[in-house]
Amino acid sequence: LHPFPTRRSSDLNPTTTISYELPTSGQVIIKIYDLTGRLVKVIANATQPAGAHSAQWDGTDFRGTPVAAGIYIYRIEFVGTNGKKMVQSKKMSLVK
Repeated sequence: LHPFPTRRSSDLNPTTTISYELPTSGQVIIKIYDLTGRLVKVIANATQPAGAHSAQWDGTDFRGTPVAAGIYIYRIEFVGTNGKKMVQSKKMSLVK
């Protein structure tokens, strides 16, 4: 599991693109958390092939309500078809 270090966002539209690369095919779940550890939104939950992928977060919670500007954590959980599990978390800033 190799998340790319860059995240793209637009000042006019608070959308963040999280790019990552999978070593094999498998199940990917990407969750967004606030700094208190509260789950804000699940932005990906699918089986994906090996290779480069991306997921977008539009700055809203699971109800579609815009969240406050601040620091959030994204967590990528991956289970390969070989059963190997990988988890990686990184901080990101949402600027409005």
